[in-house]
Amino acid sequence: MRSIAKRYASRPSNSSEGWRARMQAERITLYENTSREVIMAEQSVIKTAGRIFEVFEYFDVVQRPSSLKEIAEQFGYPVSSASVLLKSLVMLGYLDYDRASRTYMPTMRCHALGHWVPGALFDDNQVLGIMERLSAITEQPVSIATQSDVFAQYVHVFIPASCANVAIRAGTVRSIARSGLGWLLLSSKSDAAIDKLVRRINYGKSDTERVGLSEVLGQVHTIQKQGYVFSKHTVQRGKGVIGMMTPIQRYGRTFALGVGGTVRELEQKEMLILEEMKRSVHMLSSPGAHVTCFSPRHAEAELKSYSLAS
Repeated sequence: MRSIAKRYASRPSNSSEGWRARMQAERITLYENTSREVIMAEQSVIKTAGRIFEVFEYFDVVQRPSSLKEIAEQFGYPVSSASVLLKSLVMLGYLDYDRASRTYMPTMRCHALGHWVPGALFDDNQVLGIMERLSAITEQPVSIATQSDVFAQYVHVFIPASCANVAIRAGTVRSIARSGLGWLLLSSKSDAAIDKLVRRINYGKSDTERVGLSEVLGQVHTIQKQGYVFSKHTVQRGKGVIGMMTPIQRYGRTFALGVGGTVRELEQKEMLILEEMKRSVHMLSSPGAHVTCFSPRHAEAELKSYSLAS
């Protein structure tokens, strides 16, 4: 698995596949040695479908109009294939084409596709406000995740300005049996249900690729006893997550709240993070609770007051 990441990372950054190679290398580096099933799932994506979302994710990154040549070069697409793809998206109403500048730009129809999702999952903005508050106080990325088949998927991620280089974003998936938030989500299930899920994950895999049921149950039972997870070096060496289950349930889904960062940062702030996570979970259990959106100065004062008290 490591050789795959090296192969992508070794490509010149100024080549026609530079941007795409860097993004793919970043994803593989996060998953290698721990989430082989995630890589296999990514490789099974239909080419055209994958290209459509690569284009939209590219626009989300650059946030400006782009030309056919620029997009084709960024992804290494044949110009003819890129032209057909972009023209199709224009005809469907998802891209706008400006003939004068010869550039493409996403339309408001893209925004309209998912604007209802936060309300359907979280009813109001209370959850997002609580995530923002938790991130401001801890000065760490905060995420909320749910189970998606055999994966733990990040539904929303709040990243403070001080952590702008964090690669995790909404939609990112982790193996549910090989990640901190995955174990946390499994902690709400019975041993029999976990056994059944692990059997599905292991189906068709070699002995070296199989997930050990005893290892997963050991992690889950520890979480059930202490009420939270503190995962270290699990998905990526040097990185970790502290998480707790939330009382939120929507359409049969349960949700886990997580604070991520380097293991060193999380160990230094463990007591603060756990205290604030308990407070956040309590607020989520109280419908209509008022959530204060912290300014950087307010968050700094809160952090100092905690340091003095401890």
